[in-house]
Amino acid sequence: MAMERATMHTMRTCLFTAANGRALWAVVWFMACTLLPAHAQVRKPGFDEVFSALGAPTLLIEPGSGQIVDANPAAATFYGHGQDTLRAMRIQAINTLTDQQVAQERQLAASQGRNFFIFRHRLADGSVRTVHVNSRPIEVEGRRLLLSVIADATPNASDEETMAHYHRRLEEMVDTQTRQIEQSRVTQAWVLGAALLLQAGLIAYLWVSRRHSRQLQRQLLSTRNHLQATLNAVPDLLFEVDASGVFVSVHTAQQDNLFRTPGEFLGRTLEEVLPPAVAAMARQAMDGAALHGTSAGHEYTLSFPGGERHFELSVAAKPGTADERAGFVLIARDVTQRKADQARLQLAASVFTHAREGIVITDVQGRIVDVNDTFTRITGYAADEVLGQLPSLLKSDRQPPEFYQSMWQALADKGHWYGELWNRRKDGSLYAEMLTIGTVYGDQGQPQNYVGLFSDITTQKEHQQELEHIAHFDALTGLPNRVLLSDRLRQAMAHCLRSGQPLAVVFLDLDGFKAVNDRHGHEMGDLLLIGLAQRLNATLRDGDTLARIGGDEFVAVLVGLEAATDSALVLQRMLQAAADPVTLEGGLTLQVSASLGVTLFPQDAVDAEQLMRHADQAMYQAKQAGKNRYHLFDIANDAAIKTRTERLERVVRALRGRELVLHYQPKVNMRTGELVGAEALVRWQHPQEGLLPPSRFLPALEGLPVSAELDEWVLDEAFAQLTRWQAQGFDVPVSVNVTAASLQNAGFVQRLQTRLAQCPGLSAGHIELEVLETCALEDLVGTADVMHACRGIGVTFALDDFGTGYSSLTYLRRLPADLLKIDQSFVRDMLDDPDDLAIVQGIMGLALAFRRTVIAEGVETLAHGQRLLELGCELGQGYGIARPMPPDALPAWAAQWAAAPVWQA
Repeated sequence: MAMERATMHTMRTCLFTAANGRALWAVVWFMACTLLPAHAQVRKPGFDEVFSALGAPTLLIEPGSGQIVDANPAAATFYGHGQDTLRAMRIQAINTLTDQQVAQERQLAASQGRNFFIFRHRLADGSVRTVHVNSRPIEVEGRRLLLSVIADATPNASDEETMAHYHRRLEEMVDTQTRQIEQSRVTQAWVLGAALLLQAGLIAYLWVSRRHSRQLQRQLLSTRNHLQATLNAVPDLLFEVDASGVFVSVHTAQQDNLFRTPGEFLGRTLEEVLPPAVAAMARQAMDGAALHGTSAGHEYTLSFPGGERHFELSVAAKPGTADERAGFVLIARDVTQRKADQARLQLAASVFTHAREGIVITDVQGRIVDVNDTFTRITGYAADEVLGQLPSLLKSDRQPPEFYQSMWQALADKGHWYGELWNRRKDGSLYAEMLTIGTVYGDQGQPQNYVGLFSDITTQKEHQQELEHIAHFDALTGLPNRVLLSDRLRQAMAHCLRSGQPLAVVFLDLDGFKAVNDRHGHEMGDLLLIGLAQRLNATLRDGDTLARIGGDEFVAVLVGLEAATDSALVLQRMLQAAADPVTLEGGLTLQVSASLGVTLFPQDAVDAEQLMRHADQAMYQAKQAGKNRYHLFDIANDAAIKTRTERLERVVRALRGRELVLHYQPKVNMRTGELVGAEALVRWQHPQEGLLPPSRFLPALEGLPVSAELDEWVLDEAFAQLTRWQAQGFDVPVSVNVTAASLQNAGFVQRLQTRLAQCPGLSAGHIELEVLETCALEDLVGTADVMHACRGIGVTFALDDFGTGYSSLTYLRRLPADLLKIDQSFVRDMLDDPDDLAIVQGIMGLALAFRRTVIAEGVETLAHGQRLLELGCELGQGYGIARPMPPDALPAWAAQWAAAPVWQA
C-alpha cells in the first residue's frame, strides 16, 4: 500500500509535468498499471477509474445547459466543493465571465489559433482564479459531453514561449486522454500486456524530463533577467492590470514620471488612482485592446508640481494562463518634450509661412533652399523658380561689389549682418528692402545655413525722400533751405581743405523787395521770388549751391575757385540777374536789385555758421555803401580782434581756474656744481592740449591789468613752495619774473612784506625778482624806487634778457640789480656767430665794471658751458643743465646733479 501511495503521488506530480508534453497517455497507462497489484490478474481499467485517477482538475460538462455531469477528486480539491456539490452545479456558477465575454473569449481564441480558453473561475472560498480550460467533446455511455481539463494560470507562467509549450502539451494530454478513453475497450488487452515495459519507459522519461525541466528553469531565469534589464532601459511607464482594472504591477526606470508612488497603485483600480478623465480614457483603451489585441495612440495630461506633463498610452491585452490571470499591459510614454518640440516646430512653420517679412534660407554655398510666401509676394518669384539659385538673381547693381564684400565679411566675423539695399523684382522694377542675415551653426560650430529676413521699405523710402525734400528744400522756390545749405557748406569746407581750392560764401539780400510786397501783394512777391531764384541759380556753376534761408535772403556757396578773385565774375552775374526786370503773369514787370556780402574760406578760418554771419555782415556794409554791389569781408581785422579777445578770455579762465602751474629750472655754478637757485616759470596745464609753454599764452596778457594778477599769483605760489621745500629740508633761492607794471602797482612792497611775515621761517634773501630790461627802462625812476624799497627788506633783483634793450650805462648804474642775465639768444649762437660772442664778452665786461654778478641763459651743450667758463662766466642756466621741472622733482635732481668733468678741468 505504501508503494501504491508513493506511486500515486509520483503519478500526480508527473501528470502536472506531463501537461507540458505529449506523454499524457503514458501517465494514464501508468496509472492503470500501478493501480493493479503485482500478483493480480490483469484486467481492463474502466473510464470512471481513469477519470478519477487524473491529477488535473477535470470536469464532464453537458454542452447545451452547462450542467456539470461529473467532477474528479482533483476538481473537488481545486474548487473547494465536494464532488456531489459540483455535480449539482452548472459551469455558469463557477465561471465569472458573462455569456458575452465567454463568446468574445472563444472568438479571440479562434483568431489567435488557441485551442484553450482563458476564464475566471470562482472557488468555494470566494476567491477568483484565472484558469486555462482545454475542452474536447467525448461520448460517454451514449452521451455527447465535454471533457474539460482545468489548469490554474499562476504568475510563474509568464514566459510566452513556455506558456505556448505548456498549452500545446496540455492539449496533447487532453487529446491523448480522450483517445485512450474512447479506445480503452479496444486496447485493454494490449495495454495490460505492455504495462511493465511502459512503466520502465515512463521512469526513464521522468528522469530525462526532470533534467529538461531544470534546464528550462535556468533558461527562464536568464530570460527573466534579460527582460528585467530591458525594462530598466526603457524610460516608459509599464503597468499591468487585471481584467477588472486593478493594478497588479508597476515598473518604471524614472520614478519622477509617476505622479504617485508605486505602492499607491498596487491593488487599486484605475478609478481609485487616476483622474476621472484619464481613467475613462484608459478603460476605453482596454476595451479596444480586448477586442483587437492592442490599442495605441491615446494621449492624456497629468498635473505635476513642476507643471503639466503629457503622456501617450498604449494597451495590449494579456491572455490568461494556467498560472496567471488574464489582464492588460499598459505602457505610458512621457511625450511632454515631444509635444513642446512639435508646438515649436508648428509655431516656426507658421511664422515662416505667415511672416510679413520675406524669408530666404540658403546653404553654406549661398544657394537658396527655401523661401516663404512673403518672399514671392515681394519679389514676384515663385519658390520653384529660385530654389537652387543664388540670391544674386535679385541684384539691382545699385550697390558696388565692395558692399557685398563687406556684408560677407561681417557674416564671417560676427555671424550676422543688418542693413538696407536695393534689389530687383522679377518684373524688373526696383524695390528697397531692410535685410537682416543670420548664420545658422551646426553642432561643431561650423556655418550650416544663412537665414535672411527682409521687408519691403520702398514706400517708406519714397516717403522718407518726400520728408527729406520738405526738410531740406524751400517750399516756395524749390531751392535748398538753411538745413541743407549748412550740410553742403560743411562738405564743401572739408573738400576745400583737402583740395586746397578756396570757396566763397555769398549772402544776398534783395533791395526794394518790401516795396513790391506792399504795392502788389504777397502773391506777386512770391512769384517774383520764384523767378529770381531760377534766374540766380542759372548764373551759378555746376557744384555751386544757392539756398533761400528766409524772406528775400539767399546764400550761395561757390566752390572750386582757383583763386579768391575767381568769384568776382560769378558775383557780377548774380548782381545783373537780380537787377534785370522780371515779367510776371498778366504782363506785370517788376525790378529790384541785390546787395551781396562775400567771405572766403579758408582765409576766413571759422566754422560754417560763422562764415554765413561774416557774409551777412559784409552784405550790410554793401547796403550801407549804396546797394546793388558786393562787399568782401575784412578777415584780417575781424580775426585779429576776435582771436585776441578769445585768447585773453581763455587765459584768464585758466588763471582763475587753477590750470596754471609753476615749473622750476635750476641755476648752477658750472665749475663747482653748486645749485645756486631756481627760476619759477609759468606753464599752462591745458585740459585738452596738455602742458603749454608761456609763449603760447603770456603774449595775450601784455599791457593788460590781468598781467599784474598773474604776477601776484606766481609770487604766492613761489612763497608757498619755498615753505614746503624748507619743511622737507631742501633749501634753495627762487627767482620770480615780475613786470614793471606790477612793481609800480601801489602796495607791491607792502604785499611782499606781508607774504614774508606769513612765512616766518623764510628768509627774504631766498627771493629774487627778475625784471625785463626793456620794461624797466620805460619808467626808470619809478622802477628804481621800488627796487630800492624791496632791497631794503632783503629781496634781490636780476635784470632779465640783458642786452636786448638799450643797455645804457646810466640806466645800469641807477638800477639796483645784483645779477645780470645774458639773454639766451646771444648764448645759443655765440659758438658760431662772432657778433653774439662779442655781445656776451661785452656784457661780461660791463658786469665786471659795475661789480655785478652775471649768469648766462640758454646753456644747451657742454661746449656752451666750456666757452662761458673760458670767458669767466661760471653761473649758467639752460637745457644743457636741466629743463624746467615740477617742484617735487627738483630735490631729487639736485641730489644727483654734478658738474660735467670738462667744466671742472
